[in-house]
Amino acid sequence: MPEIGQTISHYRIVEKIGEGGMGQVFLAEDTTLDRKVALKFLPEAFTSDPERMARFEREAKLLASLNHPNIAGIYGLEQADGNRFLVLEYVEGETLQARLGKGALPLEDALELCRQIAEGLEAAHEKGVIHRDLKPANVMITAEEKVKILDFGLAKAFSDETQSIDSSQSPTLTEAMTRPGVILGTAAYMSPEQAKGKSVDKRADIWAFGCILYECLTGKKAFEGETVTETLAAVLKEEPDWNGLPANAPQNIRFVLHRCLEKNKDRRFRDMADVWINIEHSLNSHSTVEVSKTAWPLWKKAVLAIVPLIIGIAIGVAALWNFRSPASAEVIPFSFILPEYQFFTDTLAISPDGTKLVYGANRQLYLKWLSQTESQPIPGTQDAYSPFFSPDGEWIGFYSSGWLKKVFLNEGTAVPLCEASYPYGVSWWNDTVIFSQGSDGIYTVSEDGGSPEILVEMEPGEFADGPQMLPSGDAVLFALTKSAGGQQSVLWDKADIVVFSQKTGKREILFKGGCHPRYVSGHIIYALGNDLWMFPFDYGRLKATGSRVQVMSGIARWRDDQGTSMNVLPVSANPSLALFDLSNDGTLAYIPSSSFPSSLNRRILALVDRNGRKDVLDLPPDSYDYPRLSPDGEKLAVVTNYEGGTIWIYDMSGKSEPRRLTYEGINSNPVWNPESNRLAYYSNRDGKPGIFLQSTDGIGVEERITELPPFDNYCPNSWSPDGKTLLFTVSDGTDYDIWEVTLTGEREAKLLIDSPYSTQAFASFSPDGQSVAYMAGGSNGYQIYVQSFPKIEGNPYPISREGRNDMPAWSPSGRELYYWSISYQKLMAVPIQSKPTYSTGQTLPLGIEGIIQPYGGRAYDIMPDGKQFLVMLPETQIQEQPRPAQQVNFVLYWFEELKERGQMP
Repeated sequence: MPEIGQTISHYRIVEKIGEGGMGQVFLAEDTTLDRKVALKFLPEAFTSDPERMARFEREAKLLASLNHPNIAGIYGLEQADGNRFLVLEYVEGETLQARLGKGALPLEDALELCRQIAEGLEAAHEKGVIHRDLKPANVMITAEEKVKILDFGLAKAFSDETQSIDSSQSPTLTEAMTRPGVILGTAAYMSPEQAKGKSVDKRADIWAFGCILYECLTGKKAFEGETVTETLAAVLKEEPDWNGLPANAPQNIRFVLHRCLEKNKDRRFRDMADVWINIEHSLNSHSTVEVSKTAWPLWKKAVLAIVPLIIGIAIGVAALWNFRSPASAEVIPFSFILPEYQFFTDTLAISPDGTKLVYGANRQLYLKWLSQTESQPIPGTQDAYSPFFSPDGEWIGFYSSGWLKKVFLNEGTAVPLCEASYPYGVSWWNDTVIFSQGSDGIYTVSEDGGSPEILVEMEPGEFADGPQMLPSGDAVLFALTKSAGGQQSVLWDKADIVVFSQKTGKREILFKGGCHPRYVSGHIIYALGNDLWMFPFDYGRLKATGSRVQVMSGIARWRDDQGTSMNVLPVSANPSLALFDLSNDGTLAYIPSSSFPSSLNRRILALVDRNGRKDVLDLPPDSYDYPRLSPDGEKLAVVTNYEGGTIWIYDMSGKSEPRRLTYEGINSNPVWNPESNRLAYYSNRDGKPGIFLQSTDGIGVEERITELPPFDNYCPNSWSPDGKTLLFTVSDGTDYDIWEVTLTGEREAKLLIDSPYSTQAFASFSPDGQSVAYMAGGSNGYQIYVQSFPKIEGNPYPISREGRNDMPAWSPSGRELYYWSISYQKLMAVPIQSKPTYSTGQTLPLGIEGIIQPYGGRAYDIMPDGKQFLVMLPETQIQEQPRPAQQVNFVLYWFEELKERGQMP
């Protein structure tokens, strides 16, 4: 090692200023450039290992690339007079460790110093460099109160990660620890993954930063013990003394500390940008803070200027919500764009405190902390819909497979609450869950589960949506319609915003026209079309206290014609949904209508052969559904969402214009008779759902089949080849079974196929009328089966054996069976041999891409010659358009914007 006064190369040694496991540090004068530098002489044991030195040189080159005002630089790695040493920037001042030796720092000083540390860390992380040994002793503070982080990345440069880690070694760096195979870092600032000897990433620095911020605010270490072992035990098992934080510590800084010091690194902040932006906003919002006079780089000024467009930064800002005082609130819009592989299949919910979002995508619920850049699937929520938060934000409720359920966000085990049909809105108030069952009324169930109890009864033909208990606890807010039948959003816009008093048992209409109402902060906000409207409301008197005003445009609405090729919603799904939600203090989260542009919701009809060659029908793009070809192949029956659901007849020759068949109610699922002159279809006209028969030549009137079981939903499936029997699926929302009705004589209806705790649906007659194919299954998947007819004998024959499958249909010859694979999003073909016994050949997908197959009925058909398939395709098949961004927009402090506009007091 050098001596004082000695000159090595062109560096004159002045004094020794430090010593540690990484070697000795000397102050020196660079006689060439006439400046002070710090020379770190590497231990001989280290420099005598050629392999380690080669790796160290590679790391040192990377570290030398760091150039930031809050990072002490590395000038070079040199060798002279038998010595190997680093040339480092010399920083005059005191260490943060020395300053903390005097006690906790004033709030403003602590935040300003830590902001600079955070900025330095962020810059290094962007270069792919991790400090790994961040602690107060490695933070210098100059006379101008500028922070310089020392020894950046040297922990990795001095280590050998290829060796196994000996967790018995003390984590505090000593000279003995420069050998391979030891835990690096200082115990009190080590992340749990470091303490366990696991690999680390930049989140280890974020943990260490949290420890430093805590110590700056309290004057005490976040984790400590009398020995290294005790300290590591505290890191792994204990929580900091959160009560030790100063009373004036802003709430968002407390939030930052919690997120930095999450023991599970997956729940920790992912980026230091999330941290320094929180601190910066806290500094700016605190009137007593003296903002640093250091000029910000232009790129950071630009970033803050376009916060709404920079997702990563904006998401960091989102953590501020609900933690700043309303007086200092700043309206901040930003967006979260879903990953490429995700697209919306349900609505969204924001937690009451505005810190968490849950949304439905790919038939799965995802959780996203507003303070983090990514979302994570919630275990146990596959095929889950209608998410809703508990009042404390720790549980998420949802509907799945005929049950309302809840799941604790930290555990992922779903707990059933009660059986239910698909809910028309759910909310959680205190210890009670309130949910609508459409025409059956509004119910409550304990948050612990049990038997639901009726809260608001419906009159015949009425449907309720979006129930919410008002803060008084004795009145319910909801939307009510008498015409929509729970099927189409276009008719839900004609609903009434209603309040029901439990004291008087009476309802009162607050406003006509709108749905999806939400009470927040003295106002009711609801949807009308793609707009949000608001009016002031006194929940004590149950009276609107002012006129309504439009407050937002561009809100997406869930409709039956979303145009996605996924089975997105259950049969009785709620298309009244307006895709927005509000936290208690006014964070607005919504899916923009641009995520579902109308042009992408429209469909085309095409005849396509097995290899994918298509012939588009001469029909304009529209919201088509349930297309069915007549058995003679000359006509097509198809449904559009015009007036909620209208059946049209189209001449396949194209010689005549499409002709409207139905004029009342919402109509769907047309099925042809063998003679190709009559249709059976579902309709809810007169406020009562049922199956109707009607001639397709326009002569005569429709006829209701009256002798049907009393169910909520009927879906005609298949007309027997002899014309005597109609198969249909019935559902009460929790159970789906296949029934038959004879169309001659007394028209007797009876149950055909039923299995307890299983769904049976979408039956299809074979061409000879002696077999029925259908879908059956439950939460573990749906498969296709074949059963004999008219006498059901023996066990059904399985056609499909894996995945999720539905909507079977026979080829005209009866020698092939087709079905829709939900798992593969393909039409599948299975060769069938029925005699002497059933057997199947190899199942193969048809070469038809982009088929749209919504849930609720078969949406493809086969031409009588069996050579072409009638399918629905997105309009983009003939007019190329980019996939719309699947995103959630947020507006923090939205109510502040409304106040500025004079729309809220």
